Amino acid sequence: ISLVQSIVNNPDQKLKDLLIVSESDRKMLAEFNNTKRDISSCLISELFEQQAVVLPNKTAVISGDLQITYGELDNRSNQLANHLISLGIRGGDVVGMCLERSAEMVVAVLAVLKAGCCYLPIDPIFPNDRIAYMYEDSRAKVLISQSSLKEKFNDFPETIMVLTDIDRDKISGHSTKKPAISIDNQSLAYMIYTSGSTGKPKGVKVHHEGVVNFIESMFEKPGIKESDILLAVVTLSFDMSVYELFVPLSKGATIVVATSRDTTDGSALIDLINKHDISLISATPSFWSILLASGWEGSDRIKGLCGGEALTSGFVSQILPKVGEFWNCYGPTETVVYSTCIQITSAGIPILIGKPINNTFIQILDKNSKELPVGVTGEVCIGGQCLTKGYNNLPELTAEKFVVIEDDRRVYRTGDLGRFISDGNIELFGRSDNQIKLRGFRIEPGEIESHLTRIPLVQEAVVRIHKFDQNDERLVAFMNVEEGFNLTREDIINSLSRRLPSYMMPSFFQTSVGFPRLANGKINKKALALEIKGPEKGKDIELTPVEKVIYNIWSEALKTGDIKATDNFFEVGGNSLLAISVFSKIEAAFNIVLGLRIFFDSPRIKDLAEVIDISIQKNVKQKSIKKTIIDDSRIIEGEI
Repeated sequence: ISLVQSIVNNPDQKLKDLLIVSESDRKMLAEFNNTKRDISSCLISELFEQQAVVLPNKTAVISGDLQITYGELDNRSNQLANHLISLGIRGGDVVGMCLERSAEMVVAVLAVLKAGCCYLPIDPIFPNDRIAYMYEDSRAKVLISQSSLKEKFNDFPETIMVLTDIDRDKISGHSTKKPAISIDNQSLAYMIYTSGSTGKPKGVKVHHEGVVNFIESMFEKPGIKESDILLAVVTLSFDMSVYELFVPLSKGATIVVATSRDTTDGSALIDLINKHDISLISATPSFWSILLASGWEGSDRIKGLCGGEALTSGFVSQILPKVGEFWNCYGPTETVVYSTCIQITSAGIPILIGKPINNTFIQILDKNSKELPVGVTGEVCIGGQCLTKGYNNLPELTAEKFVVIEDDRRVYRTGDLGRFISDGNIELFGRSDNQIKLRGFRIEPGEIESHLTRIPLVQEAVVRIHKFDQNDERLVAFMNVEEGFNLTREDIINSLSRRLPSYMMPSFFQTSVGFPRLANGKINKKALALEIKGPEKGKDIELTPVEKVIYNIWSEALKTGDIKATDNFFEVGGNSLLAISVFSKIEAAFNIVLGLRIFFDSPRIKDLAEVIDISIQKNVKQKSIKKTIIDDSRIIEGEI
């Protein structure tokens, strides 16, 4: 408004001149970024060790029926750290970690840090080719895993492997004394790989100082108490797991580790929340939506943190009555998890992302890296002690994204568009590039497009998000192919699945010979329209009666009839949130109650139909037995 008034009052003044930051604006922006605080000059693991000394008998981690105290966790992580050192690793080495979600995972993370090393989280669901690239690119020296996952690393014959179950006796034979290491807070703590626009994931190098600053800032806002019990639900390869692990363990709180199966099963999550009296959860909007869709009644004891995706007013209005506090948190992996936070108290628009955390500053810059005044939209750039060490083996990309601005300050260009408002909070307006955020995952469409164009006869590809319903957003791919291209959707998925994780797999693949073009020859992406054929109810294919009912429900939800009885629901466009709605309809159609876990164990039409057939037969048999018992009792009593 002030800009418009200035133009009206001074018609000869140019807009670019009005965007110069005034002295009063400079003072205001400086106050917004007045976040300097003293932080501990220690390593991440030392924050935990302080709690282990004070609270040795306090429960640190709960995983299933297993409970580990702070003292036990300290001893076990020291033993594994000493074992790693005995294998020849030294401070600064990278150690790969591929473990199922468990207490053992927490022990391993702390052990790697105590050995002075940098941990490389590898999600077991990642394709083997992606795992191999990450491992090789990071130059990892050792891999910590378990026997059930050992086959994923058959192509790593020269790698030193530590299998936590098989090597348990070897590990427990080492000293429980903390190993002596010679690293400082500028040494790397972990390396997380995110999607890369070049077709390969990129590793973000994160050092101890940045994480310690983040942890101690989280102590203040949103805050955490020693009495808190946190439900850990985020995969280790997602940077929100850094909050889940290190913030509670640095404060003497307790972590309840949900298994991989639990994290997608709303009913199981609700059981965990109730059983352990959970008071703290940090997760994506998709996770919270799974809870809501599963009938969660909520708890005013819970403080909820939310990040990874933009919040909507509709979602906020649903979640606020279910929790005691709800915080919106924002920040990319390149600046250590959360860089801003704000408590959300109403569903009113706009939904803000808050103010910078401790020792962090944010500037809104134009394309020439010039600071913009309060109220003007530009690129959100983040600097301070939160800044990581850039990308592994990618100096040019590091130089492009981590830039030096005026006063020799270094910032990370997020690619997010936003502005400061007059109270110092920040409002976001989407992206300045094509990057996608889907269910908490950061996805570069270019990585998927790069792999699509490697398929024979595929000339070009465009990948983007398509919104089918309010809670149903999926990736779709448009492919410009040559004459003679005849690969099926299954063929394309098989090709991509060797390199891309499931969350980066498009649900639809639409082919055409040629793409619409702009006058300059570039692809007219706005003209690419998804042609949804819709469900084909009663499709004449070889299905049993039960399979046909499931097929009709699936095809309606997935917006396609291109489904086979052997298709995996989660590989043809389904996700955890959609599964809740679909399975509810399946149970209603057959008048049975199986529990959502069955869907995750039997995610194919054929397998699910077999489970339902057995359940129906069991119900019929039970009704028959019940009727016989009733009739027999009537005979005995003389009624018949």
